Amino acid sequence: MGDGKPGKPPVMSRHAERWIRIGLVVLYAITGILKLKDPAAFAFTLENYRLLPATGSAALALFVPWMEIACALTLLSSSWRGTGWWIAALLGFGFSVFVLSAWIRGLDIHCGCWGDSAYQPIGVIAAIRAVGLLILALFGLRHQLRAARAPSPKASETQVR
Repeated sequence: MGDGKPGKPPVMSRHAERWIRIGLVVLYAITGILKLKDPAAFAFTLENYRLLPATGSAALALFVPWMEIACALTLLSSSWRGTGWWIAALLGFGFSVFVLSAWIRGLDIHCGCWGDSAYQPIGVIAAIRAVGLLILALFGLRHQLRAARAPSPKASETQVR
């Protein structure tokens, strides 16, 4: 499935990973900043999901935007990229749990994905978006783990000599 080398991701996978990473960096930087503008409104949105008590929603409203920004920054860094993919997977999982639970319970609320700047109701689109973020993060994480297992060119050169 690769390009002939064990543990090395295929070329197409490397290009896909790069574009997914760039997209997630932009997305999480923007959404994190938008949510930081009004954490009280974001906390209210989280309370509407009815999964946490008010104090939990308030804490999460302060934590999630910073995690989104941390995700964006770590995905930019080659030395912290693996951490960034783990954060992206954790965010995608959390978003999926919140959105899918609200959708299944038929709650008529807005997702809060873009802070308080845009009303987006919970429904099929929000569910696909949340699960899609999780799938993209898992793709990137898989790519990162495979790349980490691949022997480095410098290591193989030193072994030959």
